[in-house]
Amino acid sequence: PSPWRWVPVLGFWERSVLRWLIASADPFNISPFRRQSGRFVLICLLVALLPPVHGLLRQRSPPSSAGLWSCPPPPADAGVLRLRGGMVRCVVQRVKSAMVSVDGEVISKVGAGLCVLVGLSDQDTEEGLDWMAKKLLQLKFFGEESRNWRQNVKAVGGEILLVSQFTLYFRSKGSNLDFSKSMPPEQAKEMYQKFVEKVKAEYGDPDKIKDGRFGAMMDVSLVNDGPVTMQVEWPEPSSQKK
Repeated sequence: PSPWRWVPVLGFWERSVLRWLIASADPFNISPFRRQSGRFVLICLLVALLPPVHGLLRQRSPPSSAGLWSCPPPPADAGVLRLRGGMVRCVVQRVKSAMVSVDGEVISKVGAGLCVLVGLSDQDTEEGLDWMAKKLLQLKFFGEESRNWRQNVKAVGGEILLVSQFTLYFRSKGSNLDFSKSMPPEQAKEMYQKFVEKVKAEYGDPDKIKDGRFGAMMDVSLVNDGPVTMQVEWPEPSSQKK
């Protein structure tokens, strides 16, 4: 068999140069053993140097080139993947009860079910809202004491309290907080209302869905059951998938 079968990734010219270098690696009349050892060392050095040179040439080649130096086009969703899966973010708590008050007045209250803090980023789309509405109704947060995580909120007849929460998209600048990654208020209000309607439609019983007051200073009180608290994001990050 050919001694070059272990380097199939090299191109024709690379293999030709490698053959020439090895053939000319014995300028002195030395013993066969030392000559073979020297060639072995030279082969190791060349194999170590060729991959980075090969990669550099691939990067410098024009996109339209074909053959050895051609680079595959990036995936269509590469831009989305670089966002770390953070376009819609919800913090979900399984509760025995929860309520929202504004200026001392209770405006929404639920019994056993879920309390969901909803964060919208400046990159959010309705596709993410559709996915999140379905996901909240599908995830199995509930179950019996000995068989937990077997039922979703709809299966147990639980209620859902939605609360807008722009602070989920914070960034820190030293000790200061920055919320520029969250969706601007006017756009966020419209998107949040759409999300509430999508959750109601997905549940099939609008009376089971309550929400706070967008943009208001709210007091949120709840009794966490478990405690059970989970962060759900769309697109799903790898750490959220099994």
